[in-house]
Amino acid sequence: MDHKKQNLNISSKLHLVGGDYKKVHISGSGTFSGDLNCDTFQTSGKANLEGNLLTNQFYSSGKVLSTGALSCQEEIKVSGKACFEKSVTAKEIIVSGILESFEQISGEKVKVSGRVRAKSMKADEVFISGSMNVQELLQAQELTVSGWLNVSGGIEVEQIKVAGHVSCEGLLSGESVRLEAMSGSTFKEIGATEVEIMRSSMESGMTQMVGSLLNTLMGGLSPLKKVSGELIEADTISVEYAKISKISGHDIIIGPNCVIDEIEYSGSLSIDESSVVHHQVMV
Repeated sequence: MDHKKQNLNISSKLHLVGGDYKKVHISGSGTFSGDLNCDTFQTSGKANLEGNLLTNQFYSSGKVLSTGALSCQEEIKVSGKACFEKSVTAKEIIVSGILESFEQISGEKVKVSGRVRAKSMKADEVFISGSMNVQELLQAQELTVSGWLNVSGGIEVEQIKVAGHVSCEGLLSGESVRLEAMSGSTFKEIGATEVEIMRSSMESGMTQMVGSLLNTLMGGLSPLKKVSGELIEADTISVEYAKISKISGHDIIIGPNCVIDEIEYSGSLSIDESSVVHHQVMV
């Protein structure tokens, strides 16, 4: 019971078997050779965990290296570095430092302004203003990217909004997919109900004029990076400043400065005069 638990403070160097504590605070160096259970785990020093960590709250501004898993009932906050060989789970995960897992990171809400690397990611909401690298599958209800996201596998979401950069080597699937046109994002395939690749409001006016001038001076080689991919399949599709091998959908709008190899449409099709479409067919 809680009243029997003791606090553990490590300000020097200590090696313990593991155990059950109320609060663990490390400002020195602590090594645990077994599973560790505590209400709160906090470190500004160095922690080596040779087992699993079960806690309600996890705070690290120092360095944590673990051969096990982290299971947190409430929140994880990392402003230092935390690396786990097994899974990391929590209700809320906030990373301004570095968090790594060789397995899955999962939670209701994940906010990243630092750097995250994981084998897979599963959450209700994911917000990335820093960087995230996922080796296999990223699953979320809502995914918002203003930083950098690289996924070697696929992305499964209800809604994705990208103002930063996304690289997806597999299938990006969702109900609503919105990418900023000048992000330089890349993907293999997008399958969705609605896909929109558009310039943001900040890319109008003077920015648009400067981009056009630089494009002319460089002989048509615009320094602005287009979104590129192999295939987009959706009911409604609207794209600008994109280079896509094939687009297939019902209602399709091709905005300015696109290069599309092939279009299949079953409803309406609109193509801006500045864009190039090599082949189009109504099916």
